[in-house]
Amino acid sequence: MKADIPQPPVRGVFLALVIEPDFSDTPYTAYFINENMQDLSNAMVVSKGYGEVHGQQIQTSTLRHFYECIEAQSVQRIEPISAEALELTNEYWISYFIEGQVFDKKFVVLAGSTELGKEREIPFLGKAGILIG
Repeated sequence: MKADIPQPPVRGVFLALVIEPDFSDTPYTAYFINENMQDLSNAMVVSKGYGEVHGQQIQTSTLRHFYECIEAQSVQRIEPISAEALELTNEYWISYFIEGQVFDKKFVVLAGSTELGKEREIPFLGKAGILIG
């Protein structure tokens, strides 16, 4: 039955982990970038972290964020990311509508992928960070 539901490809939507030097306990902030020429309506973002640290399995709380509209050619701040959470694999799943059609995509940030030196300039933000898309 799920195969009967059309799944259009997601284009022009990215996750960015941006360096926020002003906050020592939260070195990165997660943002969604909408490069599309259309607004994303009723956007739901679900985030969670999981993995093993010092031989112990850890899972963070699941956070849910709702945005009535993420405007075309814009950026939406999602949440700060603590240094401890960066030791885990983090997932960000976004679901949204464009002209009545539902789209969804999962972005996975692997543990350790935010090491210093991997950052670059992020479009629309003018800050250094890691772009996932």
